[in-house]
Amino acid sequence: MSDLAGKRALVTGGGSGMGAAIARALADAGATVVVSGRRMEALEDVAKGARNIVGMTADVTDEASLKALFGRSPPKSAIWILSSPMREPPKAPLITAPGSTFGSG
Repeated sequence: MSDLAGKRALVTGGGSGMGAAIARALADAGATVVVSGRRMEALEDVAKGARNIVGMTADVTDEASLKALFGRSPPKSAIWILSSPMREPPKAPLITAPGSTFGSG
């Protein structure tokens, strides 16, 4: 992966599996990473030992939760990379998609 120093990334579903691997890879490449998911303990495990990963709880199936996440994370203009490891891509942009777009599971 190329040098991502100075870039910011948001990884949803980052508490385990592919999302955690993506968050760590982005951080290893130099990006400042906000990793989000429903379980703070899992997010803390992903961030453990990395200076440039911070965990924030969010549920992408809940519109209020997404709005809160974007309210706490860096401004939209500062997010250069958005990674959301989902089984199927959303049918609308993440920030405007209704929660039902993402399903639950």
